[in-house]
Amino acid sequence: MAMASLFSNRWVWAQRGLTALAAALAAASVVFWVLQVLALPTPTRDVRWVDAPPSQQTSSWSQALVGPKAAKPEVQPDPDLTLVAVIAQGGRSGAALIAATGEKAQVHQVGEEVRAGRFLVEVGLRSAGLGPTAKGPVTEELKILVPALPTAP
Repeated sequence: MAMASLFSNRWVWAQRGLTALAAALAAASVVFWVLQVLALPTPTRDVRWVDAPPSQQTSSWSQALVGPKAAKPEVQPDPDLTLVAVIAQGGRSGAALIAATGEKAQVHQVGEEVRAGRFLVEVGLRSAGLGPTAKGPVTEELKILVPALPTAP
């Protein structure tokens, strides 16, 4: 009689079996994801701060071949224009968010006219160069003003 009552509750054993199967699948899933996270490569390259871009050094053979780089002339930015943001995709492609005094900031792509006779020529990490023509030399450079970090008392 004990055997009959043991097998008469087949649904109870089916529920226990399904519960054990679900618990085993959950444990296997946790083990899988832990192994995936542990297998991720750790970054080993040097970390550089954004405000210190790598230097543009050239080797002596390239200087002998092409000559030294021409220094950019010192340019004075327009006090009426403020550079708000930059989306740089290389020197001669990208966009800049430029605001004039008392106006809303507008997005300008490289080659577009910002003001009468002044075009956005190039964009950099935190700067935008303006010039007299769309492909011309940079005569003004706008920079994003980054506030200084507060000092500890």
